[in-house]
Amino acid sequence: MTSIAEPVQAPLPSTPRLALAPERLSGAPAFLFAALLVGLIGASGGGYAPTAWGWTAIVTLWLAAIGFMVRRTLTLSRLQVAFLLALVAYTAWVGVSLAWSMSVPSTMRELQLAVSYVGIVAAGMVLVERDSVSHLIGGALAGTAFVGAYGVLTRVFPGRFLSFAQAQAFDYRLARPITYWNGQGIFTALGVILGVGLAARAESRVARGLAAAAVPILACATYFTFSRGAFGALAFGLVVMVLVDARRLQLLALLAVLTPWPAIALVLARDRPGLTTRGATFKLALQQGHSMVAPLVLLAIASALVAFVFGTVEGRVEVPLLVRRGFGLLVVLALLGGGAAVWAKAGSPQQIARRTWSSFNAVTKPTGSNQANRLLQLSNNGRIVLWRTSWRAFKTKPLVGHGAGTSWEILAANPKATSSTTYVHSAYLQTFTELGIVGFGLIVVLLAIPFGGLLLRRREPVAVIAGGAYAAWLAHMAIDWDWELSAVSAVGLLCALVLVCPRSSLQTSGHWPRGRQVVAGSAFATLALLSLAPVVSAGHVAAGQRALNSHLDVARAEARSAESWSPWSSDAWILAGDAETRFGNFAGARAAYRKAITRDPESWLAWRALASVSRGPDRVRALGHMHRLHPGRG
Repeated sequence: MTSIAEPVQAPLPSTPRLALAPERLSGAPAFLFAALLVGLIGASGGGYAPTAWGWTAIVTLWLAAIGFMVRRTLTLSRLQVAFLLALVAYTAWVGVSLAWSMSVPSTMRELQLAVSYVGIVAAGMVLVERDSVSHLIGGALAGTAFVGAYGVLTRVFPGRFLSFAQAQAFDYRLARPITYWNGQGIFTALGVILGVGLAARAESRVARGLAAAAVPILACATYFTFSRGAFGALAFGLVVMVLVDARRLQLLALLAVLTPWPAIALVLARDRPGLTTRGATFKLALQQGHSMVAPLVLLAIASALVAFVFGTVEGRVEVPLLVRRGFGLLVVLALLGGGAAVWAKAGSPQQIARRTWSSFNAVTKPTGSNQANRLLQLSNNGRIVLWRTSWRAFKTKPLVGHGAGTSWEILAANPKATSSTTYVHSAYLQTFTELGIVGFGLIVVLLAIPFGGLLLRRREPVAVIAGGAYAAWLAHMAIDWDWELSAVSAVGLLCALVLVCPRSSLQTSGHWPRGRQVVAGSAFATLALLSLAPVVSAGHVAAGQRALNSHLDVARAEARSAESWSPWSSDAWILAGDAETRFGNFAGARAAYRKAITRDPESWLAWRALASVSRGPDRVRALGHMHRLHPGRG
């Protein structure tokens, strides 16, 4: 792989491009790191389970520890150091919130997630250098394309990769393998942005073609999620790319010739009700899914060829200055004409804003069985209730919040909540509620630092691509809980790493002293070892649950082992209570469940378990706590 081309300073029409040619292996570690990180976490349920966070932390922290201690010289930019320190400060505040958290186990799980992000960033910093940032973007695209392609395969080959019943779950919205349709949508939308950027700026024409080939597939994967937020974030990210790009006319030209292929793919998907309609029969889904395969492959090939030819022509044809200015004038006139047409038909910007808010705030209207109709509706789908509940909770503890990871407990206590309500559906408001003004300030500083890199490197193509995807991720987090999906956050953090990477040696903080490297590496190794505890404990709990139906002694032993690894967790004591219940030892079960409640008084599951083995006033009391914690759940 070759390194990033330097920006062209002369007023020539050629465009600085990214190098992704595989013959140079210096960028292989960065490519493999990003591809495996994004692909494996995405394929493992999107990185939503605490076990996934734990394993991510263990692997990445060990990579960081080895890198910091083994490398003879380590040069980091000032922005890299600031970004890492800001993330460590945020993680430390998550840990400090254990002191006042309303649910210590929930906060410990959130601490696992934050530590895994420290590992991702630290490992990325020792594996990625100035000459390999383009490979990091290429690896992230490869990971998203792998996961997105699998998602499309589950839709066009129903029953092959996933049972048809599983495919029709979640109202027939594509949610596998991320397990959450909006998370799947923003994940693949970020891939579209990366694909478009690399199709425009990769130095190798083969790399351009490969990136472009992924765009129709990823666009189709995004469409099948029927996620309005994902498409909104996609549009926002592309607009940011165009606005910050110093060579935006070339990017617009590439978009003009590349857009038809994913657009045709979306039209073909829309016209196949067997792939978009709830209640579609297996026969219809099978027939229309198979009929989608060949066109989608041809569209991917066409997209690749167009990008390949575009790169060839661009490198050989000098576009006259007059033509470039004329194209720019046409773009401006098209924007003005489009704006005037929208104003004439829809009214002034103020009127459009009022109608948009009215539609968003209105009661959700039925969209029929065809899920594609969701894309034409702006209702909030219950988000406003969640936001108001979260805001009221924030006002009771505005400075420090209720403790990281406690949004489930806060939302569940709302009588209007349902059993599926878990997160605030706004990462920023959730941070306000859980970590207060202090925590919100820390995460704002953390997420703002990469924009400093974007301003410094806006003439570099890799920064433009990363900036567009990073902006899309931040925008989508305003309306959803992407922060909890480590596969999505991994893509965002990798883009942030690209932005904070030094442009030149003048932007570095100098070589780190050997002693500082060893101290940092030792700290990461210690964190990796500590991250083992919840992973091992979760393994014992899972083994104990499997043993409940046949080997009760094993279940008891696994519960004891789990508790020894995670003494703060209520899961081990709930498992112990379940084992005693199966033995018929109800007194022992009650004692175990009470210990679980001692660990987590806000655990609805522990109170339910206690109610199931209690009688009389004790049962009434337990049922009362259940209703208090989650009045909307039976």
